[in-house]
Amino acid sequence: MRHNPRSGPFSVIPAKAGIHVYRNETAEEFPEITESAVISLIEPDTTAAGGSAENQNLEPSPRRRRLEPGTLNLERDEGTPPLVSVILPTWNRAARVAEAVDSVLRQEGPTFELIVVDDGSSDETPRVLAAYGDRLQVLRLTHGGVSRARNRGGAASRGDLLAFLDSDDLWQPGKLAAQVAFMAAHPELAICQTEEIWVRHGRRVNPRQRHRKTAGMFFERSLELCLVSPSAVMMRRSLFEAFGGFDESLPACEDYDLWLRIGCRHPMGLIDAPLVVKRGGHADQLSRMPGLDRFRIRAIARLLAAGTLTRAQQAAALSVLRAKCRIYAAGCRKRGRVDEAEFHEALAADPWAVCADVFSNR
Repeated sequence: MRHNPRSGPFSVIPAKAGIHVYRNETAEEFPEITESAVISLIEPDTTAAGGSAENQNLEPSPRRRRLEPGTLNLERDEGTPPLVSVILPTWNRAARVAEAVDSVLRQEGPTFELIVVDDGSSDETPRVLAAYGDRLQVLRLTHGGVSRARNRGGAASRGDLLAFLDSDDLWQPGKLAAQVAFMAAHPELAICQTEEIWVRHGRRVNPRQRHRKTAGMFFERSLELCLVSPSAVMMRRSLFEAFGGFDESLPACEDYDLWLRIGCRHPMGLIDAPLVVKRGGHADQLSRMPGLDRFRIRAIARLLAAGTLTRAQQAAALSVLRAKCRIYAAGCRKRGRVDEAEFHEALAADPWAVCADVFSNR
């Protein structure tokens, strides 16, 4: 069934495996632009810190019954949209978090609540967030990492649909409306994402071909690198709860881990329009942490130990696991970390034995 998310340039076009993507038919090629130019695509918010009552009318609907995994549907009374919970974790990003918050509060269409999870910031972040008053809900935690922050936000939320935004990224106008329409039109899907604009060190860059997003099942491609962005995702609450959220034992690559666990069973919907501005290159970016492959190795090993993969998925996972282990072990030996090198060499040589012994319990 064809569905138009709004009366405008978006239309549904068929893709592989019966999955659909929305393609922006009026989109033009983006020229090389600066970060400030990208940000200017989102109109300035003159009421961010305590603006007019007209722009503060974002009250969420009353708390809805928490549904058991797999029972969610989007049928509502005529004219009542599903409630979306937007979860925005942040830590010591006072200089950036207001831009992220503003990009959410400017979304129009679906009813939503915004939950900002302050993961123990010691800078001016609490003061910046306090200026928004009741336009958002703030959860303040002791510092425990982004996975814990997202999970606590999810537990406190009320929406049947969950969306996430990292505090260094931005949403384009219409992002929530397009995804809510997509999820309503595709009850067979439990998760979708949008395309994104990449900005590094203040300038737009083009993703490489290997980062190209696709719709449907792409577990094997996702093993090499993360192909899903938290800031671009919307998922049904039932899916998030069924998979237990983000792994709080992982200090990084927690998104890679969750998307693998979900992606081996569930297809991904794609809205083929750049509705997220993904900013990188700054010093506190988690993806700049050294030795990230050790967390990807742990994610793959745990997935193998769980026994949920098909034979083809197992073969692909084993191949990537062995390759990553050999490379990482070589790096460990070069730096004198012999015990760590020997463990990953053993994992590459006999993945099943090590996975069963070490990774069978999360």
